[in-house]
Amino acid sequence: MVAAAREVIAIVDHTKWERAAFATFCPTDKIAIVLTGAAAPAGMVADLAQRNIDVRLVDGMNADGDGRRSRGSDELDPSRSRA
Repeated sequence: MVAAAREVIAIVDHTKWERAAFATFCPTDKIAIVLTGAAAPAGMVADLAQRNIDVRLVDGMNADGDGRRSRGSDELDPSRSRA
């Protein structure tokens, strides 16, 4: 998929930074954009920017800082029926 893509966008939450992984979905030099939260390490964000990778910090962290939206509406809670 990466080889056929015009643009590769990586979505990286705070739990994935500064960890070694057994496998990766593609080499860093193939990534055009990284979407991540404010908890991303500044040094790693700066390193990506130096490699001409567009790093976009996105808002939306809940109070727990886990990246999930807070539940409060029916469309976010799959256990609720719309009957």
